[in-house]
Amino acid sequence: MKKILFVPLLLGCVPFGGFCAAQSKLSVGEAVSYALSHRSEIRANDSKVTASERLRQQAGLISNPRFIFRKEDNRIGTSAFGANSQTYWEANQLIETSGRRGGRIAVANAGIEQSRLERDLQRRQIALAVRQSYWKARSMQALADLYDEDGRLLRPDDRIP
Repeated sequence: MKKILFVPLLLGCVPFGGFCAAQSKLSVGEAVSYALSHRSEIRANDSKVTASERLRQQAGLISNPRFIFRKEDNRIGTSAFGANSQTYWEANQLIETSGRRGGRIAVANAGIEQSRLERDLQRRQIALAVRQSYWKARSMQALADLYDEDGRLLRPDDRIP
């Protein structure tokens, strides 16, 4: 009875065998490029660099003008549009002559440079960690192969009399 149920179950799993695959072997360069393209920290640091560049662009712009609409001398008992009220329209534009914009631009440029350096540092740290892990795994595999070879050479039934 158990054999009859096992065979259809086994045959039902055969079409899904193509989805199961062993790990592919990667070279050091492929492993590093894969890690750098799939890490969320790298994308976050790229976004920080883009944000810093946008802040630099904003720091170089002139300030927004102000438009002011005012009504004054409104007395109690008079209408808002009466003869005793005065209406003013004003426009202000701030002109910076003290070099503050240049200072803001310099700070923004320093922020861009810092963001880029942090991104490059993160990329280098990830690449270093991947390379170290790769070579550690390769050395452990070589060591395991040597132990297997030693085990085969030192079997009691294979000794030379």
